[in-house]
Parts: sequence; structure tokens; C-alpha cells
Amino acid sequence: MMALIFTELIFTVPSDFPDFPNRRKGASKNSRSWLAGLVFFCLGLLGPLYPAQGDIIRIGSGANCNALSITHALQQALVTPGPDEIRLEKEFSYNESIVIDNATVQGPVTLSGGWESCTSSSSTGRSFILRTSPPAVVTVTNNQVVVLDGIELFGLGQISLDVSSGSQVTLINSHVGSGSTGIRVSLGAEVTLERDSLVIFNETTSPDEGGGITCGLPGTPNSGGTVNINGQVFSNSAPNGGGIHGRWPNCRIIVGEGAVIRDNEATFGGGVFLAQGAFMGGGGTGSQGSRIHSNNAEQGGGLYVTDPGTRATLFNTRIENNEAMFTGGGVEVRKDGFFSLNRSPVNDCPNPPRCSVISRNQLTFPGDNEGSALYVRNGGQAELFRVFIEENSGFNRAGQAIHVEDDNTTILLHSVQIWNNRTQAAMSATGSAALSGAYVSVARNNWLVAGESFLPSFGASASGGADVTLVTSILTDTRGYSGDVVGDCLIVDDDNNLTAFNTLVGVDPGFQDPASGDLHLRSTSPALDYCDDSYPPIGSDIDLQSRGNDNPLEPNLLGPYDLGADENTDSPLIFADGFESGNTSSWPVTAP
Repeated sequence: MMALIFTELIFTVPSDFPDFPNRRKGASKNSRSWLAGLVFFCLGLLGPLYPAQGDIIRIGSGANCNALSITHALQQALVTPGPDEIRLEKEFSYNESIVIDNATVQGPVTLSGGWESCTSSSSTGRSFILRTSPPAVVTVTNNQVVVLDGIELFGLGQISLDVSSGSQVTLINSHVGSGSTGIRVSLGAEVTLERDSLVIFNETTSPDEGGGITCGLPGTPNSGGTVNINGQVFSNSAPNGGGIHGRWPNCRIIVGEGAVIRDNEATFGGGVFLAQGAFMGGGGTGSQGSRIHSNNAEQGGGLYVTDPGTRATLFNTRIENNEAMFTGGGVEVRKDGFFSLNRSPVNDCPNPPRCSVISRNQLTFPGDNEGSALYVRNGGQAELFRVFIEENSGFNRAGQAIHVEDDNTTILLHSVQIWNNRTQAAMSATGSAALSGAYVSVARNNWLVAGESFLPSFGASASGGADVTLVTSILTDTRGYSGDVVGDCLIVDDDNNLTAFNTLVGVDPGFQDPASGDLHLRSTSPALDYCDDSYPPIGSDIDLQSRGNDNPLEPNLLGPYDLGADENTDSPLIFADGFESGNTSSWPVTAP
């Protein structure tokens, strides 16, 4: 920039200046050489002060340092159009409000912390930047690209990181904490939290902000952005969305491998609060799944989804150990919101087949205790595919684990295992809601009566005009059904209040080890090759195995489809004498 200023001064001197370039045609070779020399002399004077294009700017007071503050370093970065790296000494004090926009930098910039000195060849640890008064500690706006690597931002009551207007910020080995909200993303901006980064110990009292991360601006429709989470959002608090608060249709929260949202608290949505058309998607892959766990709220301990167009569509995600006082220990869906959880058909997870789980969530306050795992009402919709719903509990080990109520409100369960929950019914519906279960396995659910003794749970409960339909499923360890429940192609141990067709009653379904939660089917199970294609499966079974494996030794009752969450694909023994093994000792004779 200074070079351009000097050049402008040179080329705007009076027209009668000897050999001025406006008289190029008559200018002598010597005058042109003099002019070029002057320009490069000026640039040479600037060289020691300002780094070259894409250079490294070191902040500190010792040898090899060329800036005294981050603001000073950004002034130097303005001169260079290429990517700049600003290195921060660990022991240096940074109490600044930093603005990165098109008035302060010309290209991508990296703030790199953890350097012992300006002469160090590598960084260790992180550098601290704090701010005790508005505005945010770091503001990035106007389409800037920034990397924070080895940085700790402390808002101390202010927003720690405010990213807006199309800017992109990536956090690597960085912590964002102690702010009114940790990170705010708006107006088409994008923030990526990598696996070694944390958003931690932020707290806000505003109902329009999240404690850890806020996506979108209150009162400004379509002001959202994108948040990619591979790191942790941990121990934050807010009225709505202790960990994350997202609103507006262009707000996108994407969780990836290693994403953890935990130990946050709120009134609604301890882990995540989504409203007014926001979207949450993605899930874990490979050795690292994604988890929403140990969050706390009055409603929606792990996740709260509300309003038309708001969607949470997750795969390979564990929603566990969350708590709510009243409803939705794991997940709550309201007011036409939508939630789905699935096992990815293409991405592995750390603990197959339990890739997608809603487990060990709780309701903690006396009352109806509806939806310790999942609660849906007011037009909400929920769909679970290849999910384990296990060990959830209402207050005093009672309540309802899966609950839906109100008109135009639905839950769909497909290839789902419901095991060992403390619940009065494995699933329940009321008030004209609809609950449908297909290829579901239910076992070992019970509830504590009056704090004295346990009773088996109802297989399902329907009341107030609700519609509960169960097909191609196995429900054991139950005490019948409550209300009017309809079914077809079932194995049940008690059919009280169940209107069912093609159903076996009081028959051992042949689970592998129900006491330990292994509800796979043994090769001798009566559930094999039981049902026809009246209820065609939606995709694979809970292990991602194809449905309709026709066992040649098992006569079809109605068709080739096994009941329950598991499709048995074990290859049958065609020869009962063990011919396949090649061990002749089991043959009745060794020769024809």
C-alpha cells in the first residue's frame, strides 16, 4: 500500500518536471532510469518494516519480531495481498478487540499461537486473546478467510468470535470460552470447528442466543450461516440452546466425525435448540462417531426442534445421558418440527451395530414423565431407522420412553431395538397422534410401581383417539397393551388389548441373548421367513443387511421377511451330518 502511495506521488508531480513520464516520447533513457531507481529506493526503505507478499509476521518484543500487537500485525498484513501468517508469542499479553475485514487485510490470514519466541521454529500450546468490553474479541466480516490455530479467545462477558457476511473461519487446536456467547455465525458466514478445538464455559441470558454457538441474528430472517462441528461444544449455558442455538432456514449446523456436544444446559434444548427453519445434519464416521450427551434442560435435554421447516436429520449419532425435567430427555420435537436418526449405510462407526443410539436419557421431575427418550407433539414428526433405544428412564424409573401426542403428529420406528427402558409402555401415543412401528424388536422393558416393585411394560399404549400400528415386529416381556393397538405379522407374549392378525402369542422369539441386549435372531427362531411383502421394508435391517433373506430350510409362513430389527442371514447347514466341515468322523459311515 505504501509503495502504491509513493508511486502515485511520483507520477503526479507537476507537468513541467524534467522528463516527467507524460513526455515519454521525448524522455531520455537516463531520466527513465532515475524514475525507476526512485521507486525501488522507496520500496527498499519499506522492506524492513513491512513483510513481503504472503510473509510471516511475528508479534513480540524480542529478536526477529516485527509487530507489537495483533492490530499492528494486521496493518502490516494489509500491505501483502497473499496469505499471511501472524505468529503470537505465548507469554505476550493480548488484550485487544480485533477486526478482520477488507479494510485490514487483502487476503487469507492465519493467527497462529503458542510460539515461545519470534525465533522459534515450531509452536507449542496456545496463545490467549481476551477482551473485557464490547465489541467481540475477534470480528471477521466482509468475505474474509481466517484460520485460528493454537488460539484461546476469552470474551469475559462479550462475544468471543463474531463471524459474518460471507466470511470463513476455521479453528484448529483452539478454544473459545468465557463469552456471552462463544461464537456467532451470521449473514452467510461459515465456521469450522476442528476435532482438537473447544467452545467452552460460555454463558448468555439472551433467549435469542446459544451459550456455545449462535447461528443467525434475532429478528433478521435468513441471517444464518453454516457451522461445521468436528470438535467439542462443552459446558455452556443459555435459555434456548445451551450448546448451540440455530434459527432461520439458511442456518446449517453440520456435525461430523468426532463432534461432541456435552454438559451444556438450558431451559429448552440443553445441547441444541433449533427453530424457525434451521437445519442440523451429518453424523460421525470411521473411528469417531458424533455424540450429544450429558446435557441438561427443562425440555429437550439433548435436542429441541421446533417450528415449521426446522429439521434435524442425523446419522451415526449417539444421544445419551441427557436429562430433562419434564419432557424429551433425549429429544423433543414440537410445532411441525422434524427429527430423524438413522444408521449410515455407507459410513462405519466405532461400535457397530450401535451406531445410532438414544440411551440412558432421563426425566427428573415428578409428573407424566413423557418421552424420556423421544417426545413429539403439536404437529412434530420423528422417524427412527436402525436405532437402539435403550436404558432410558422417567422419574423414579417410570414414565414413557417414546411418546407422541396431538393431531397431525407422528412417530415412525423402523428396524429399531427397544430394550431395557424404565417405562410404562415401550411406546405410547395419545390425543389423535399416530405411531407406526415396523421391524421392531422389544424386550426387557419395565417400570417401578409406587417405588416398590417392577412390572413389565405394556408393549404399546394408545389413548385419546391415537392410532398405534405395529407390523413385522417382536414384542416380548410385556404385560399386554393399553388401549386399542392394531398389529399384523407379530410375535408377542401377551395379546391383551391387541387386535392383531398373523400373530404368534406366547412363543419364544429366539433372541440370541436378551439379558445383555443382543436381540439378533437365532437360526431356529420362529421369526424367520415369517411375513410377506405386505409391509415392504425401508432399506436394510439394523445391521445393514438386506431384508428378505429366504432360508431354504425354513418354510415360509407368509413370506421371506424375518420379524424384528434383525434379518437373520446365517447360511443354513444343508447337510445335518456336518458334510460342509470335511470332518468325516461325524458321518454315519465313511464309504458308500
